[in-house]
Amino acid sequence: MELIAHVEPRGEKHPTGHMVIGQERGAEETLHLGYRFDPDDLPDDLRSPARWPEYLFANTVPGTIIDESDYLHLLTATLGRIYYTKRVECTVSLETVIPAQTKWRAFATYSFNPDDFHSAPSPCYNCVTWATEVGNRVSAGFLTPVRQGRIKLMVEQLLHAMPTGDAVGG
Repeated sequence: MELIAHVEPRGEKHPTGHMVIGQERGAEETLHLGYRFDPDDLPDDLRSPARWPEYLFANTVPGTIIDESDYLHLLTATLGRIYYTKRVECTVSLETVIPAQTKWRAFATYSFNPDDFHSAPSPCYNCVTWATEVGNRVSAGFLTPVRQGRIKLMVEQLLHAMPTGDAVGG
């Protein structure tokens, strides 16, 4: 089976960028997961995507693991969306390294500066730091952690990993 990281840089279609970790076990069997927050957990006046950074660079909110199948379909099927991927063969399944689905909500916090808030007893992630940690649990050394889980730094890493880091779309 394959372990796959998908990274969409910041842009018009996704103002903050996003990263998903996935696994393909065959043509019909796939699993793609991401780590997100619920905008309803932000103060009322900061719920629009343009205002998220005002709060999330300096604060945390509950985070949640989500099934990203719909997002991945939009990402890969919509013309004009650019994303980067990295793939590697693996033998460990994603389900063995993440919490049980009943614990996906609020098992950790979410911040745009997760390094400032993360500790072993109180973990904090964003989509990049979470996907990197999970990917490396499945396949050691799959991704190098990047400062504060910055999308831009992860894109650079995947570009330097060519040919396994592929830009798709456009």
